[in-house]
Amino acid sequence: MKYSDKESNILELKREYSNSILKTISAFSNYDGGKIVIGVDDDRNIVGIDNIKDLKISIENKINNSIEPRPLIEFNERRHNGFTVLEIVVIRGFFTPYLYNGKAYMRMDTSTVQVDHHEFVRLATEGRSYSYDEVNASNQNLTFTTLEKNLINRKNIEKLNKDILITLELINNDDIFNNAGELLSDNNQIKSSGIDIIRFNGNDVSSYINRHESTKKSVLSQLEDVENLFDKYYPHVEEIKGMYREKVEQVPKSAFREAIVNALIHRDYHERGQIQVSFFDNRVEILSPGALPKEISEKDYIYGIRSVSRNPILANVFKILALIEKFGTGIKKMRDSYSNSHHNPVFLIEPKSVTVILPNLLYDDSKFDDKSKIINYFSINKKATREDIENKFKLNKTSAINILNELIKENIIRREGESINIVYIYN
Repeated sequence: MKYSDKESNILELKREYSNSILKTISAFSNYDGGKIVIGVDDDRNIVGIDNIKDLKISIENKINNSIEPRPLIEFNERRHNGFTVLEIVVIRGFFTPYLYNGKAYMRMDTSTVQVDHHEFVRLATEGRSYSYDEVNASNQNLTFTTLEKNLINRKNIEKLNKDILITLELINNDDIFNNAGELLSDNNQIKSSGIDIIRFNGNDVSSYINRHESTKKSVLSQLEDVENLFDKYYPHVEEIKGMYREKVEQVPKSAFREAIVNALIHRDYHERGQIQVSFFDNRVEILSPGALPKEISEKDYIYGIRSVSRNPILANVFKILALIEKFGTGIKKMRDSYSNSHHNPVFLIEPKSVTVILPNLLYDDSKFDDKSKIINYFSINKKATREDIENKFKLNKTSAINILNELIKENIIRREGESINIVYIYN
């Protein structure tokens, strides 16, 4: 008899006990939890185990002697056609990192691997309930010309001084700056802080017109850099409406600013890699490194049900500067900016990133054939079912299938799933 589920990032199958299971318990405790099933071979055949009571005691002793802090686990005995297997259910812990023999582990698909230094620091920071931006900065030689200019213009201060820096929580009474201070400083050297900005030629990534990297400067300067390039590539267009000419936005700037500000203040600075802004003819994409905070579900994020600030000190400074109006309203504002059009922003939640896609309201694909229109649709929405394509482009089933198969052959999309669960994914 076969075990029903395949191995994954939250399920490990073992024919018999080995100490590698302790590494997996560390990994599950550090991240999303999971389950280990002992008594199932590599081909998912249920072979069962004997002496479960003794095995449970042995595993508990090994956990107590080798994993710190104590992970949250429970044992379940399950019978399948006369065979008994042992399930070890591991609950995600709150006091990370959970160390096996002094090392922290994570799951990579169906494998368990040791975390690198950056991930270890992130787990340690998260486990101590410290946000990244409140940890002491490694660079203490900081100046704040850009921040001072913004405060003078927006809050009417005469000069930035230590008292204001303390009020903003960028420095403590011992004159030590935190990471929020460095992120806002003129000489910000945090490697993961920066925006990689590319203007592509057309609607795919095959060639680009220009590339600009905004790094080693205040996040306020990075925001200014990317907004200037946005204005360059998506200027207002004049349209004749009745007797008058009106300036019309290609991509709503309010939505773009919300997406960039959200990326700057909510991204995971423990993650290597910069914010990526991609300008296309038909859309803008803003990729923010790092998964959603564990407290936030995909539904919470997309519909603005609740908000958790990953970098609360930095977020508060942006609020003081009126760069954000109210916490937790950014996604709603992006949606509202498209409320009078037939387009909508798209939000892609991935294990290591969050991407916001803002369609160009004035992009006209009416002159293209159905295949080109469908490519344009995939470039913005990233995935679709056959029924989506049929309904959107008024195609019959045969025509939709033929075009989708052509796009698969050209490696523009790929097909995933089976039968009624088939979905087409943009490559």
